[in-house]
Amino acid sequence: LAFIYCLFGSYKPILIFKVFFNLAIIGELYYLGKHFFNSTVAYTSTILYCLMPVNMFASICYYNEIDYLFCALTGFALCLSRKNIIPIFLGGLFMAYAHLIRPIEVVLVACLMIYFLLRKYNYKYYLAFFVPYIIALIGFGLYCKSLTGYFYTSSSVTGHNLLFMVYDGAGGGQDHNDVQYAAGKIGYIKNLDHTHFAVKDSTWKARGINWIKKHPTHYLSSYIRGATVIMFRNDSWSIPPLSKYDDIKNVMQMPNPHKAHLILYVRQFMYSLVFYLTVLMFLISICLNRRSVLTEKGFFVFIPIATI
Repeated sequence: LAFIYCLFGSYKPILIFKVFFNLAIIGELYYLGKHFFNSTVAYTSTILYCLMPVNMFASICYYNEIDYLFCALTGFALCLSRKNIIPIFLGGLFMAYAHLIRPIEVVLVACLMIYFLLRKYNYKYYLAFFVPYIIALIGFGLYCKSLTGYFYTSSSVTGHNLLFMVYDGAGGGQDHNDVQYAAGKIGYIKNLDHTHFAVKDSTWKARGINWIKKHPTHYLSSYIRGATVIMFRNDSWSIPPLSKYDDIKNVMQMPNPHKAHLILYVRQFMYSLVFYLTVLMFLISICLNRRSVLTEKGFFVFIPIATI
């Protein structure tokens, strides 16, 4: 966003870029599906992606999901080439940029290195990946330090996200009441609006880790609930309110909130039908191919999951 703002003096042009990023993601899904599996998987995955309403609306949101996924998938796809080291070099740069957006990208880098080992890549391919990757991250960190006095290599929200699960009453999902930031709570920081984001995030991360050490069981239950029930109950995060029943704040203020909540859940279910179908197809395929889950082929299944 900052880069686009510097070029155009506005954030809005990023939405145009996101449309093209989304189109590129569709092509990359097809390529990866065909590379690791077959044409049937490639066509099915791209069709399902296109049919998900959340992916249609993601291009008109200022969230960074599309940016991250485009950079991560592009970098990964480039690194599958063995013709020469130039695609690997470019893949390292794309992966570095994906890290700037979301540090979780390191999981995908780990998968990529395992893939290199399984396919017996020459050492020069490792160098072609890590040299631009490390130089780009260090360069960005030094540039940030020259501007702010802090060395950081990502727009990390690790501490912010951690606070959703590290306070009494946490359920594993996002609490839009922001109770954890109230005075006396774990997320409270005096003069929050005037504190640098790197300081805020590192403070929240340290407090969160300390809380986990004291309440490991509570954290584990919140994490499991967040990673299963909350993550998979619906997939409508990018869809704007298309009616008064799509806004949870409006629903809570309606004369009959119980009925309004029911309508809200039904609408979320309809928005998420293709998502549910995709998860169901994935689970069925795992059951049908359970003997190969722990083989090299099973590892290839984990790679696309790691990109998310």
